Amino acid sequence: MIDYKDVGSQIRAAQLNRKMTQEKLADAVGVGVTHISHIETGNSIPSLQVFVDILNALDCSADQLLCLEAAQAEPQFNEWINNIFPTAPKKNES
Repeated sequence: MIDYKDVGSQIRAAQLNRKMTQEKLADAVGVGVTHISHIETGNSIPSLQVFVDILNALDCSADQLLCLEAAQAEPQFNEWINNIFPTAPKKNES
């Protein structure tokens, strides 16, 4: 499951790392500053289009914002796959 509070924190960190204000990010994305603030705090879930626009404005990849660490990516991916295909054999169960 995606933790939108973590995603928002990653967006905020990337924004600050690029010395970009919320106002500049909002302008680049085409949304209001309040919406960016709500996304960064996890109080609002961005649409896919807004998320892609944020990625482009921050010049970063989706995995940078969706995974806190690369090590978390595989377990999150496996959980997602298991939710979609619950009867699929697990990795070492052939």
